[in-house]
Amino acid sequence: MGTALVALVAGAVGAALTGLLALRRDRVEALRQRQLDAADSFASAAARVLLNMKTLLEALPRDPNDADLGAWVEAVDDERGELRRDVLKLVAHTPRIELLFGIESPPSVAALQAGHDLTQASNALRPPINRVRFAAAYMLAAGSTFRFHDAVHHVVASSWWRRLRHKPVPDDTHDEVVEWLRDEYGVTANETP
Repeated sequence: MGTALVALVAGAVGAALTGLLALRRDRVEALRQRQLDAADSFASAAARVLLNMKTLLEALPRDPNDADLGAWVEAVDDERGELRRDVLKLVAHTPRIELLFGIESPPSVAALQAGHDLTQASNALRPPINRVRFAAAYMLAAGSTFRFHDAVHHVVASSWWRRLRHKPVPDDTHDEVVEWLRDEYGVTANETP
């Protein structure tokens, strides 16, 4: 009888541990799926905003006089309004990113930075048009969006071995933008947006 009781208790303990491990695995998988959904929503919104900004900038007259710029501003007024709404939708995704990835996690920091930079870029497209400010904010937003992709991939899709050896995308975009502004427009680091 004692052996049967020991076997019964061992079976119950084993079943309980297996159940707890399965519950933990299911919770981790549910969190991972929520992280993927949030990251996908943010990345899709960021790609849409970046593409719309690039399209608007390509339509901007290269050497605008007052008449050309005024015509452009009137022609793309609806697109600029839509762009502003898209940026606000993108920024609305960041609390979910912070909730699922952690407040100071690399994906959250990159998402917040991308939202800020895209907001600055969309503000630069309002009259008076500031090409330098737009270009700087656009380049910074593209860099922070790439860092977001890298950080999310590291958290969600990498194996434990890759997580140990992961080297994040370097944050040297700001220095590249400053150098580009200096070469292209003669703007110094203190004058960057």
